[in-house]
Amino acid sequence: MSLVSKLRRRGLVGILSKVSLRLWAVYTRCYLGPQFKALGARTVIISPLFISNPGGMSIGSDVFIRNNVRLDVSDRQGEAPGRLTIGAGTTFEQGVHIAACGEVVLGRDVCLAAGVSIVDSHHPAGRPGEGNRVRRLAGGPAFVHVGDRVFIGTGATILRNVTIGDNAIIGAGAVVVRDVPADSVVAGIPAKVVRELHSDYEQRDTV
Repeated sequence: MSLVSKLRRRGLVGILSKVSLRLWAVYTRCYLGPQFKALGARTVIISPLFISNPGGMSIGSDVFIRNNVRLDVSDRQGEAPGRLTIGAGTTFEQGVHIAACGEVVLGRDVCLAAGVSIVDSHHPAGRPGEGNRVRRLAGGPAFVHVGDRVFIGTGATILRNVTIGDNAIIGAGAVVVRDVPADSVVAGIPAKVVRELHSDYEQRDTV
């Protein structure tokens, strides 16, 4: 019997997991907390992760952010700093990337699956000899607004000037370039509505 199996039989794995989460909670509150504009109670952030300009980030309570997440808030010279707001109860799986040059707002109880990207800006096509495109923004910073209880599937990408309505579902690998109605399911490249949800959900419904 392996060591892990023995530990599981004795219930030690669960205990160690709970202790680990408590330690990450202390790390979040004591080390990361003072760097953010706002940080709600019981939020847990697990390293390793990359966070730039946390002073432009407001994070609600009961948020859970797994490892290898990247949160970028732009602070370019001569431009207004970006803003990132994360609503209470939101969860991030591994490898999520958010870039806020203007404003990115996530509502309450949003779920971001692994590898999701949210970007509120784009770069100019430019001409040969004009240098690296990433150094300039095209059309200035914009926004992404995500409503409450939205689920964003694995590897989906949300691009600039998009509003996603409450309770929407974004399919895995979708590229969202236009607004998504509330209570709808979108999928594909570019993402299109493939199903409408209703308020009278049944327990047997799956998505």
